[in-house]
Amino acid sequence: MQAEHRQLILSIRLYSLMLHAYPVSFRNEYGCEMLRLFRDDATRTVQAVGTRGLFQLWFLVFVDVLVTALSEHLWEVFNIPLEKLRRWSGPAAAISGVLFLLPFSAWFVDLNELVRLLVALPGLLLSAVGLTGLYQYLHAAKSRASMLAFGLVLAGYLLIASNIIIRLVIGLEETSPMPFLLFPGIICLMVGLTAMAVITLSHRVLGALSFAPVALVGGLVALMSAAGVTANKPSILYLVNIFSSLAILGWVLLGAALWQASRGSEGPEALT
Repeated sequence: MQAEHRQLILSIRLYSLMLHAYPVSFRNEYGCEMLRLFRDDATRTVQAVGTRGLFQLWFLVFVDVLVTALSEHLWEVFNIPLEKLRRWSGPAAAISGVLFLLPFSAWFVDLNELVRLLVALPGLLLSAVGLTGLYQYLHAAKSRASMLAFGLVLAGYLLIASNIIIRLVIGLEETSPMPFLLFPGIICLMVGLTAMAVITLSHRVLGALSFAPVALVGGLVALMSAAGVTANKPSILYLVNIFSSLAILGWVLLGAALWQASRGSEGPEALT
């Protein structure tokens, strides 16, 4: 019991430090209440399942702090409220598919690799904005599964973006830079995105277009499969074109679904 008490106290202290990720004005207004809620949640978790439950709690808390702290800083610096971020997540998702996937399709096989990476990076960031908007609708379900899924997506984006940045920094002559970043990043992103797609469809979070994330996942899986097959079979390289088009269409559908949900009554209300 003494060990559990020490870990509980340590978790509370760490969370109090994590609150400094929020803007000062937000922390002054809500910090004490957030610390109290975390202390109560951590205490109940330890009493119910022991200290092993703190690991899951910390993962959920980390994702929540990362998203909400970022949105609060956006609001404070750029006057971008969470509602506006959610509204523009649709166009961001639609544009991201073109920027991130089109430069790597077989149509642009002769495109300079530096140009591909420079185009792909903002595409990756825009797609992250799109999925952040989707998460805002999923979060209305109060589902821990959605937090876990989005946490995997964020981890995947961080690893993939790090791979691209390091690729640009160390030079393009390396044939396989940082695969230990790229491959786990793709796995985290696809697993998290698949889970978000299933939750979206099962709860009909985006109304009639709730199938859009599933279509996106299908397009991405098909694209990766075709890319692996055609690596040794250039004669059927057209498959990459077909499936990259499907993946781009998936991003556009997701963008349309998010835009429709932000303008109408469909969205979080569909969960109730």
